[in-house]
Amino acid sequence: MNLYQMTLSGGLFILLIVAVRALALHRLPKGAFLALWEMAALRLLLPFTIPLPSGMAVPMEHLPVVGEYLAGGGVPVLGPPEAGAYGTPLQAGPAPGLGLPVVYNCSGYEKRETLESLKGTVDIYLTDFKYMEEETARNYSRAADYPDAAKEALAEMVRQQGEPLFLPDGRMERGVIVRHLLLPGHVKNAEAVVEYVFGTYGNQVYLSLMNQYTPISRIREYPNLNRRVTKREYNRLLDYALALGVEQGFFQEGETAGESFIPGFDGEGLM
Repeated sequence: MNLYQMTLSGGLFILLIVAVRALALHRLPKGAFLALWEMAALRLLLPFTIPLPSGMAVPMEHLPVVGEYLAGGGVPVLGPPEAGAYGTPLQAGPAPGLGLPVVYNCSGYEKRETLESLKGTVDIYLTDFKYMEEETARNYSRAADYPDAAKEALAEMVRQQGEPLFLPDGRMERGVIVRHLLLPGHVKNAEAVVEYVFGTYGNQVYLSLMNQYTPISRIREYPNLNRRVTKREYNRLLDYALALGVEQGFFQEGETAGESFIPGFDGEGLM
């Protein structure tokens, strides 16, 4: 199972848990939800396959970083990587009369054919752009082709959506948002991502630059990643983006690595 398939099926499983919790909040014991989250964590770490529905949705407020700009105005939808791979093609959309945009939340490691199949269904692409360096992509994600795949995917997203469109109240109705999570010691990689995205698409794309990287115990095999991003590193990235002329974007403030939108997977707060 490749990185794309593991990321997609793991994401679908997490969305399924969120849906189960919403529908059965007061019917299932706390231990059941804890078991489901443990299964989700295992799914992201181990290459086994679980059949899942091809289209599911959760409220936009569950998405970090740009949630406050889109909250209440979007329904993120994850579809299959290719027709027939996980069932029927994505056909989910907003309920009639609600007028909610559909948001496709992904890792950036997408096939052009997949995105082409979503044309006319997705209103907002919320995508990662993790690496511009092949060696970094190979070391941390075992996907040396990530930079080329992400470039091709982003080109198709922008081709479909064109210029970003906003409602009078400031909520995005159509467009592309590119997230980049700054890794400790990898400011150069982050700068390369910003330079490519802004240099290629300018203000057609919104950039979300994140400093919330949080090391976990399993990361000890990579000593250079076993720490948080420093303020100096993040400010250096922001200064670089501003120097390039980036005006359309989002940044983070405070100790985000310790805030509540990073799951503890310990069952705390579940009812």
